[in-house]
Amino acid sequence: MVEDHRIEYSAVVSWTGGALGSTASYETYSRDHCAFVPGKPVLELSVAPCFHGDRSKLETEELLLFAISGCHMMTYLAIASRSGLEVLDYLDNPSATLLLEGNGGRVISAILRPHVRISASGSLELAESLHQTAAKDCFVGSSMNFPITIDAHQTHGTGPEAA
Repeated sequence: MVEDHRIEYSAVVSWTGGALGSTASYETYSRDHCAFVPGKPVLELSVAPCFHGDRSKLETEELLLFAISGCHMMTYLAIASRSGLEVLDYLDNPSATLLLEGNGGRVISAILRPHVRISASGSLELAESLHQTAAKDCFVGSSMNFPITIDAHQTHGTGPEAA
């Protein structure tokens, strides 16, 4: 019998834009907000510029993309380590598509583009196949209700240069 293990998460998300005025006008109220977990750094956030947000701040959709990519990477590295595959570098350039619908929208797809550099003795085929296992095992990615495509690239290398 598998024991049920749960990890609870909590955070604080606060609209900081209220200090600049109320929501009396859709065009002018501030979209600034922050998010943090007590004892950890505060993230200053906004929304996309098309919704009157501050381009210099992170958007929540970008955080979703970070979470998907970061979870896949950490899962991949754990599986690689357990499989005896020595990963030297891992770099991803992910993207996601937000479809605007009426007054809202939804993320409809994401693409992960990991570039993985493995030791000269490692198997490129194994390095590639581990992405499928990581996609299945990644907590965040497997929780999404939209397709996540993985366009992975593997190379051999021994130097300090990035993948």
